[in-house]
Amino acid sequence: IKNFSLLQATYTVTLTPLSLAVTSAPASQTFTNIPIFQTQSGSLAYTIDPLTPSGTLLSFEISNDNGMHVRKDTIQITFVCPAPSGLFTNSITTSSANANWSALAGSTDYYISFKTAASSTWSTDALVSGTTTSLAGLNSNTAYNWRVRGDNCSNYSATQNFTTLQTCGIPNPSASSITSSSFVLSWPAISTATTYEVQRRQQGS
Repeated sequence: IKNFSLLQATYTVTLTPLSLAVTSAPASQTFTNIPIFQTQSGSLAYTIDPLTPSGTLLSFEISNDNGMHVRKDTIQITFVCPAPSGLFTNSITTSSANANWSALAGSTDYYISFKTAASSTWSTDALVSGTTTSLAGLNSNTAYNWRVRGDNCSNYSATQNFTTLQTCGIPNPSASSITSSSFVLSWPAISTATTYEVQRRQQGS
């Protein structure tokens, strides 16, 4: 704030939120005895609802009181919050997988949700501390999507995709045409297998 008067002056600046997304704002900040034509800097912090969509326009009334006159103006600020990036999935099994992402400045906790790729309904957001978590209770050989956001922002990351592993079938072999030096081993085909590995050992070894 700059003093344009011919004397030292004291100003009280008040920020009043006009948007419902703003949940709290400081009452005021006072700048005392500013010399003629000199400037003092300050800041007024405010808190917004963490579910506020990124890109929301926030409106405030800002007033400046010099003790004799109050001047008011309306200002608008576009709220922008980043989404997590660096997403990848590892340790994929038939029923679980690990979701990972890069740390987001200003966030220590995150909300993650997932769904099958065939569904349009996301799971309820789960609160996670850190930048990795396990997704459990999944179905085998199924495509899944997951997404994540910071705990102070409603802006979700890009969707990450993965597919769980397929459950292995177990052959049920039987031996026939047994001789002193050979036998024939056969088993019903497994629909998901194209090749098989056979191992043998002498009984008791």
